[in-house]
Amino acid sequence: MTAFRPGDINPALGHVGLGILGVYKGPQEVVGVFPELSATVQAHSQEIKFFRGDSFDIDLQLQNEFDPPSNSSLDGAVVRFAAKQGHGVTNIAGYLTGNEGALIIKRSYDDSEIEFINATNGRAKIKIRRDDTFNHPLVPFVWDIEVAVPIAAIPIPVGSTVCVMAGGDIIMDSSADFSKARPGDIIEVQGRRVLILNVIDPRAIQVDFTDWTTDKAAECCLFETRTRTVASGPWTAKGDVIR
Repeated sequence: MTAFRPGDINPALGHVGLGILGVYKGPQEVVGVFPELSATVQAHSQEIKFFRGDSFDIDLQLQNEFDPPSNSSLDGAVVRFAAKQGHGVTNIAGYLTGNEGALIIKRSYDDSEIEFINATNGRAKIKIRRDDTFNHPLVPFVWDIEVAVPIAAIPIPVGSTVCVMAGGDIIMDSSADFSKARPGDIIEVQGRRVLILNVIDPRAIQVDFTDWTTDKAAECCLFETRTRTVASGPWTAKGDVIR
């Protein structure tokens, strides 16, 4: 079989052979800004582009707003990522734009979604996989990363335990006291730190997690948090040919 180089003419086909340089891209690198002094500092803005069906990682480096900046810790923090068609929680033109309408959502509760690479130095990896992107609509989306950092323990009665059920997002027990917790605070149960979505009453809360192991007497801790959107921007899927 005759080997042809770029620019050679193939007599059998009657056209010029073309050379193609394929580029395998590394992770998307994103700097997240978590202000320590000013509440008015805006999130880092960056556009992320990819082809439908791509798999890639987003490497997050969390920093403060100092000049020059220094790395901010993610120790004990909760990190969440979402890509959705618009902001807010309302129904616009037939689609939902809150978390319930997110096409892609990742949480640090599971290392297969978001992994802390070096939490002390503010490094985490958000894992975007083919099943997240292979059927992605070719319309404008937005993305952002939210970080909730614990700033103080919330006191609860000594020896408090809670009841968690596999597949359930409600945590409750007669010995617990959630009266000082607020939506956005963190609860630690079964070695996982997850966000509190709603304080139903002093004995029951709704959380952003359901993959528990059923336990009717699980130890728990509560933490007050400071939460910021640290990075955001346009999220653009380009059309692919191979499906």
